[in-house]
Amino acid sequence: MTKKTKAEAALLATTFIWGSTFAVQKIGLQDVSPLMLICCRFSIAVCVFLLLGWRKIFPFTFPTAIKGGALGLFLFLGFVVQTIGLTSTTASKSAFITSMMVV
Repeated sequence: MTKKTKAEAALLATTFIWGSTFAVQKIGLQDVSPLMLICCRFSIAVCVFLLLGWRKIFPFTFPTAIKGGALGLFLFLGFVVQTIGLTSTTASKSAFITSMMVV
């Protein structure tokens, strides 16, 4: 398998996972509020990152924590707006709008 084939397979897998999350979130929103869904997702992500790379995460400096916190806040706000929007539209429309923002 060439490097190009591996890279294309990784892009295909990433696209599949990214696209399927919209449908999974839409299903999840039937049972919980948007903020609770985001809280659960972020909590799972924190646990995974701490388990996999806690030695690389710590130690960090105070300026790094401030900059990371600011970027994390913007990311969180983006997730909140997107997830609240998903409550009033279809998963495919939400994915389309999000993909247009990426381009």
